[in-house]
Amino acid sequence: MRKRTNWKLVRKQFARHVDKYYLALGRFVSAFSDAEATLLDVLWLSAKMRAPYAQAVLSGVRTEAAIGYINRIAEAERWSEKKKANWQRLFTQLGLINKLRNDILHYGVSMFGSYWVVTNKRVVHHPDRIREIHITAET
Repeated sequence: MRKRTNWKLVRKQFARHVDKYYLALGRFVSAFSDAEATLLDVLWLSAKMRAPYAQAVLSGVRTEAAIGYINRIAEAERWSEKKKANWQRLFTQLGLINKLRNDILHYGVSMFGSYWVVTNKRVVHHPDRIREIHITAET
């Protein structure tokens, strides 16, 4: 005789799994906004601007643009190769996280068992531009 599936337990475990993901997503989004605010502070300092001028000129600058502006300042000020390399490591990591964040928030996720798939597949115009990453609530 086949054992019957306890659907009540299955639904409860599924709800726990989904809740865990959404809690982690909220923490991720909050931490990213803190990182983006810090990056904006770095941009203001690098540009040698203070309030209210920095707010007037640089409000609305997001991660990719801030990184670009800081790199342009580094070039204009002729930062040392070591200093540029240190910042580049940070910018590379932050850029990857920014792409993941944008893909999650703009294109959503699909659940497959214990992991979630984040992809831009539905909106790319060429297959070479498809990004896909598998994440869990822990990651």
